[in-house]
Parts: sequence; structure tokens; C-alpha cells
Amino acid sequence: MFLLGIVIYLVLIVAVMFMGGYISVFTDIPSLVLIIGALLAVTVSTGSMGLLKYSFKASIKDDYFDKKLNDISIEFLDLLFKSSIGIGIIGFMIGIIIMMHSLSDPVSIGPSFGVAMLVLFYSLLTGFVLILPMKFILKRKSSK
Repeated sequence: MFLLGIVIYLVLIVAVMFMGGYISVFTDIPSLVLIIGALLAVTVSTGSMGLLKYSFKASIKDDYFDKKLNDISIEFLDLLFKSSIGIGIIGFMIGIIIMMHSLSDPVSIGPSFGVAMLVLFYSLLTGFVLILPMKFILKRKSSK
């Protein structure tokens, strides 16, 4: 059900993007690399790659459960969620600084601000669509 929920969420978001007319304005590879790379760095620096793998498996498979790993993974997912929001804010600030640097060119302000917003958008999407549902599933499994 976890994967189905993610797919439904993403289909809805992409549909709304298409309704806006230009899906290309929602794509910025450097912003995506910043979010994914920074979350991977948090995972590696905390030595939590195994917890990330466990979290994905436990979210997908109903019969996959380890009490000790589950409790630690919930804490890790909380850290990852907070990190995704923080990284989004940092990326937004970087984008604003870049935009402020090019204020002499009014034409570049709009696209620069859009890129700054995309980093925040990607971080919120990652946090609320991927990380929080996994954390909820693991919490529910712990309470059984």
C-alpha cells in the first residue's frame, strides 16, 4: 500500500503541474541533486544506510518487522525529515543569494526565484510524500 500511496501522490502532483501548462518549469536537476545528495550525506554520515534499507523494506512488506531496528529507524526517519526541510531552506537561501547577485538584470529575477523555490518544493515533497509516510508505517508496526 505504501508504494501505491506514493504513486497516487506523485500522479496527482504531476497532473496539477500539467494543468499549469508547463511541466518543464518544475524540473531543475541541480536542485534535485542537492536534496538527494544532502539526504544521502546525512544517511552516510550517521551510519544509517542499513536503517534506510530497513525502513523501505518494512514500509513495503507487512510481515517485515524487527522491534529494535524499527524503533531506531523511526528516530532516523525523524532526523531525515527534519534534514530534508533544513536542506530545502538552505537551498532556498542559496537560490535567493544567486538571485540577489543578478538584480541588475530584471529578466533573470523570475527564473532565479523559481529555481530557489524548486529546492524548497523538492525538499517538502521528499519529506511529506516519502519520509513521513514511512515513519507512520513504522510507528504503526511498533504499536501492534
